[in-house]
Amino acid sequence: MEKATFSQKKVLVFHERIVINNRKYKEIGEFKVGNLPNVSEWLNLLLRWVHIVAGISWIGSSFYFMWLDSHLTKPTQNKENVSGELWMVHSGGFYQVEKRLIVPGQMPPVLHWFKWEAFFTWLSGFCLLMVVYYLGSGAYLTDPSVSPITAGQAKMIGVGLLVVAWFIYDGLYNSPLAKNSFVSTCISLFLLAGVAFGLSRLFSGRAAYIHVGAMLGTLMVANVWVRILPAQRQMIAATDRGEKPDYSLGTRAKLRSVHNNYMTFPVIFIMISNHFPNTYGNRFNWLVLMGLVLASAGVRYTMNKRTTLSRWVLVPATAVLAGVFVMTSHHTSSNSSETPFTQNTESSNLVVVDQANAGKIQGIVKLMGPEPAPTKDPIGFPAGCAEQHAGPVYMNSIKARDHKIENAFVAITGGFEGKSFPLPTDDIIIDQKGCLYNPIVVGARVGQKVIFVNSDPVFHNVRSLAEKNPLFNDGMQNKGEKLIKVFSVPELMVHAHCDVHPWMNTFIGVVDNPYYATTGTDGTFEIKNIPPGTYQVTVWQELLGTQTKQIIVKSQETTRADFEMGPAK
Repeated sequence: MEKATFSQKKVLVFHERIVINNRKYKEIGEFKVGNLPNVSEWLNLLLRWVHIVAGISWIGSSFYFMWLDSHLTKPTQNKENVSGELWMVHSGGFYQVEKRLIVPGQMPPVLHWFKWEAFFTWLSGFCLLMVVYYLGSGAYLTDPSVSPITAGQAKMIGVGLLVVAWFIYDGLYNSPLAKNSFVSTCISLFLLAGVAFGLSRLFSGRAAYIHVGAMLGTLMVANVWVRILPAQRQMIAATDRGEKPDYSLGTRAKLRSVHNNYMTFPVIFIMISNHFPNTYGNRFNWLVLMGLVLASAGVRYTMNKRTTLSRWVLVPATAVLAGVFVMTSHHTSSNSSETPFTQNTESSNLVVVDQANAGKIQGIVKLMGPEPAPTKDPIGFPAGCAEQHAGPVYMNSIKARDHKIENAFVAITGGFEGKSFPLPTDDIIIDQKGCLYNPIVVGARVGQKVIFVNSDPVFHNVRSLAEKNPLFNDGMQNKGEKLIKVFSVPELMVHAHCDVHPWMNTFIGVVDNPYYATTGTDGTFEIKNIPPGTYQVTVWQELLGTQTKQIIVKSQETTRADFEMGPAK
């Protein structure tokens, strides 16, 4: 009797061209890639440097002028066309600032424009997006555990979003809806939530956040160059012609400037979000992002308005922030109906194996259909990981040689109900080395320690995608750092993932007996010292799902259990 199941849909619905596994790679020739990551790292560093410096100049000026508007007072003397003034002291100097209406014949000979800060912030940010996410294999861009989308499709969606978002946003605030600020704000937040949700279902969590930030940054710079600067030029041109300028142009330009000001806090967070995988790695990452957007908008509103009433906005903003904190805290899977594991030590239930009377199972796991070709582009490892590989590393969803599948997990999943086995004294070690997990597929007993080790000089996180066992999402900042976990109920398979490097995945077969194995490079497996009896044997492969057979083990005999899986889709 044979039964095929595909219960692990969250893990298994992949595309054959997507980078899925850390375990599957091959080294091509003697090509050394040490210099190439250096170039990439230096481009990354320099672009980030320029981006941050330009962003400080742009955002700083936005903060300054919003602060200035909220602190202006009426002139002490009646000054024509002056709506407000302010005295300031800084670095030993005293400054008087006036906000004026421009009129014909009163234009100054020199007028400073705030525009290039916005342009260079956006340009450096877009180049950084290209270097980190779009060039090469796009390994940071996609996550097969999220979506089967290809890197090429993701790039087209990412660029298309920047263009389409501007026309939708600009159309909204050029429409009659813009006259009602509450309605237009609600529509804007709804659309932003839709974009965040959609991207979180297509891209890796890290890439989804960055593209929301890129979209907001594009809206901000387009506001400057398409709406604010042209309005100012039209007003100046009118005064040059000796005409009274249309002051409504300045009002509309100011509205877009206010929009930019409220978008700055979310954009700043997104710029640093790659250091916080608890946010973009959360299963409700889009909701976490929207919570941070709302909380930061409340803080920004209080800073801008400076009234007693506006300070009360901090109450709901704090409540939203507290909700985000709770959401990103460790919690247990809500769909787990299993009870925590306790070792059964009753002698009547403890299985004592008579090795002289035991049998074993041997078999091979074969792939039906053609073997998938490796991905075309190698992984772009960061510095600290790239030099640990002798050549480019290519990923594939199935590693097979002569149609024999490596890293399939085979376990006895039925036949020992109500029985218990002593726990092994050794721990399971899963190493993060060279920005790959080793091993990629491993078995662990219920109640046995599983130790994740960061052997890299880079930041990793370990996020559990378990369905029955407790969920966790822990960062591992330092080389040599260890993370110890114990799984409480059987589960095939517990998927653990690094959100910082989306190609990093490992799969843990949590079982309640010692009878399991992982296939080798030749696709074979062997399970020894099995008491005679009838058992259910299950094989699992990341892309191909699970398959189950009923096997009869006889005393001192070897029982064959061969599996044919596929073909790969």
